[in-house]
Amino acid sequence: MPVAINIAVFIAGITLATIAAVSWAGHLVAGNEALRIAVQIIAVAAILAAAIFLFLIIGNIIAGPFNARLSEAIELQLTGRAGAFTTTIRQDVGRSIATAVGRLFLFILCYPPILLTALIPVIGFIVQPLLATLYLAFVLSLDFSDFVLERHMARFGEKVRYIRSRKALYLGFGLTAVAFAFIPVIDFLLLPVGVAGATLLFIEENGTSGEGGRAGAYRGPQP
Repeated sequence: MPVAINIAVFIAGITLATIAAVSWAGHLVAGNEALRIAVQIIAVAAILAAAIFLFLIIGNIIAGPFNARLSEAIELQLTGRAGAFTTTIRQDVGRSIATAVGRLFLFILCYPPILLTALIPVIGFIVQPLLATLYLAFVLSLDFSDFVLERHMARFGEKVRYIRSRKALYLGFGLTAVAFAFIPVIDFLLLPVGVAGATLLFIEENGTSGEGGRAGAYRGPQP
């Protein structure tokens, strides 16, 4: 189910975003061919990054219950303890919506300044895609980790702090996810594979206690 949902969301989102970016940029600087092409490249890169982020939010809300079960099954298989954290479908949907609101707040707070860096003379066309990629990597690492973190941490802010405290580890994970997001066909598998990978990463980094549920199960890095 997550794969099917991801396919539908990605096809619709990426197609519409690319058409809109090319059309908008073309009208903005219609008089100069070279400038028009440069602006279109920047616009497509920026809007594609934003589209991937926004449509992953939609896909995650729809596929949230399925991804939660996938993450829980992996943790149960590896530790035998995840069953203590079982949630209902209604709770999974509520978690997905609450997390989506938090991610949308981060997007509104962080992405407009990133877009404005494209206006920096000479280096703007390099800096803006770089910052957008790093931001997307952070968001994807948080997005995919949310399903396992939800069973060990109760608040969205706590999840963000956990990811930020392991910047190198999770940026590496997120950049890998970004790379896969731009590979045709492979990108359709990104949602479930990312959830599985983030669950494995958390288990390898921390282990689980299997008692107490939510934050009580998280004990920090284990030797």
